[in-house]
Amino acid sequence: METSKIVGYQGVPGAFSEIAARSFFRGFEHRAFETFDAVVEAVQSEEIIAGMLPIENSSTGAIRAVYALLLQAGLKIVGEEYVPVRHCLLVKPGTELNRIREVYSHPEALRQCQAFLAAHRQWKQHAYLNTAKSAERVARGQDETIAAIASKRAAEIYQLEILESEIQDQRTNTTRFVVVAKLPAEDIELTKASMILRVSHQPGSLFEALGVFTEYHINLLKIESHPAKEVPWEYDFFIDLARTADEEAFQSMLGELSKRSLEYQLLGSYTANSLNGNE
Repeated sequence: METSKIVGYQGVPGAFSEIAARSFFRGFEHRAFETFDAVVEAVQSEEIIAGMLPIENSSTGAIRAVYALLLQAGLKIVGEEYVPVRHCLLVKPGTELNRIREVYSHPEALRQCQAFLAAHRQWKQHAYLNTAKSAERVARGQDETIAAIASKRAAEIYQLEILESEIQDQRTNTTRFVVVAKLPAEDIELTKASMILRVSHQPGSLFEALGVFTEYHINLLKIESHPAKEVPWEYDFFIDLARTADEEAFQSMLGELSKRSLEYQLLGSYTANSLNGNE
C-alpha cells in the first residue's frame, strides 16, 4: 500500500489510539507501533503519512510524554479526534470475578479506574505497555486469575469476556488525540491552532504576551505550563486557541506575539473536532 494511505498509532489493535485512527482516517491502513517515539519517527521518515497521538485525558490531564515529543519532533498538528474512553474488565471466558488476583493495563487506564480498583484492593495492579496489549497478554496466557482493563473492541479482537463495563471513574472520560504530519494541513477549514510559548522570567511577562490574544479578539481554549527542558524552574506554555480564518490577521497576531515573548512555536492549524460517539 502506498505511504499516502498509511497512518500510525501506538499500541496494538484494540487500543484506544487505534480506535481514534480508524475514526479519523477511514479507508486507510492503520499501522501499529510500539512507542510514541516510533510513531513520530515513522512520520519523519515518511514511512507513514501521519500519526495519531493521545495528548490529554479529561480526567487525568495532559500526557506529558507526547507534549515533550511535540517540542522536538518538528511535525505539524493537522487534526484532532476525541474518543470516549469506556474501560472494561476483561478476562478469559468462564473466569469469575472472585478468581481474579492480578490486573494489567496502561498506567493511565489504571489511574482512570481508581474507584473501581479501590473496591478490589486484594488485586495486584501491573502497569503495562498498552490497554490492548494487556488484553492480548490475558488472551495468550494460561493464567485464569489475571484480568485486563481495556476497550470493548479489545475484548472482541482477543475473544475475552467482559466482566464489568464502564469502570472508569468518570462516565464522560474522554481522550483527545492529535494527528501529526510533516506538512501543514491544506484545503481544510482552519478553526483551531496549537502553539508553544516561552516568555522571560520577569513579572508581567506572561500577562503582556497573553494580551496579544485579547487585542486580536482570539479566544484561548487551553493554556498549560510545562517545565522548560533547558532551564530549571522556567516554563513553556502550551496553548490551544480558536483561530481566525483570516490568514493575514492571524499572521499579524503572530508577528505581534513574537515581539512580546522570547519565542513561540506554532505546532499547527487545523479543523476543531467535536466529541464523537466511538467506543
